[in-house]
Amino acid sequence: MRETVRNFLVGLTSIIALLGLVALLLLFGELDRFVHPRYLLTINTDHAAGLRPGSSVELNGVPIGVVDAILVQEHARFPVRVRALIDQDVSIATTALPYAAASLLGGASVLEIEMGTIAEETRFLPHDGSASISAPIRFQLIEQIKSELDMRMARVEEALEEFARLSATYNEVGQNLNELLQPQTVEALAGGEEPNLRTAVSKLYEVLDTAEQALALARDWLGDEQMRADAKAAVEKAGTLIDKASDTLDRFTQLAGALEGDADQLVKRLLPVADELAVTLEDVRRLTKLATEGQGTAALLLNNPDLYNSLDDAAIRLEAALREVQLFIQKVQAEGLPINY
Repeated sequence: MRETVRNFLVGLTSIIALLGLVALLLLFGELDRFVHPRYLLTINTDHAAGLRPGSSVELNGVPIGVVDAILVQEHARFPVRVRALIDQDVSIATTALPYAAASLLGGASVLEIEMGTIAEETRFLPHDGSASISAPIRFQLIEQIKSELDMRMARVEEALEEFARLSATYNEVGQNLNELLQPQTVEALAGGEEPNLRTAVSKLYEVLDTAEQALALARDWLGDEQMRADAKAAVEKAGTLIDKASDTLDRFTQLAGALEGDADQLVKRLLPVADELAVTLEDVRRLTKLATEGQGTAALLLNNPDLYNSLDDAAIRLEAALREVQLFIQKVQAEGLPINY
């Protein structure tokens, strides 16, 4: 083989090997810093959370870079420093929080950065290598479990609150039942205390006892032949009286009908009598007024007692004179002298 051809093949093989090496470096991300320009993001935290150099960095689930190094630093609260290289065209908010998401197939964890909702006033970290986040790296799986537990526990807490309210209600109901079932004294009831359920039940028992006694008396009464016979006779008499009352009512009904039929004629007959009676009453009123207020004999007799007394005295004297005359006549007759009247 000629030397020129051999040198050409050796050079071609070397070029192919170099291209293959570059491809492998690109495949493993060793040349990303040269291909994709990135800026440094420093995360000060208290634990590495399984992160390793070369671990992927994701923003809300989207790959944006790689972990460059994990260092230990002298800091009381954040002794671990994570250096991450972030793509130059990606901006991270100052309120972003770091999380560690473990791979299901094992290996290093993934650094997750959660920014949440972006508003107009949201500020972002600089791209000059001075960007830093100081916060504990929390495990995303634990946070998800915690979030799910919070969601589940919210319902449990609501159920517990409902149970607490229900328990309070049942406690109140129990107290009310205790008050309803408390024994009451006669003095308390006489003092105006309202009777409760227990007192009402006691009174109900008393009423039932009285009713039972009444039923016993009714059974005794129904079992007495003489009493049943008397009751039967009383019922028969009552029926007879009702029949008589019905007949009487019918007669009164007929009488009312007859009176109703003759009412117009009776009114026509009574109207002239009523007019004459009114005239007579007017004459009596006039005569009475004349007798009491006039100057005649009747008025003087009614209003002057002296005249009555004089007439009374004259009547007495006249009676005495008549007696004397009668005695004189009897004496004359006794002596035999005839007297012709």
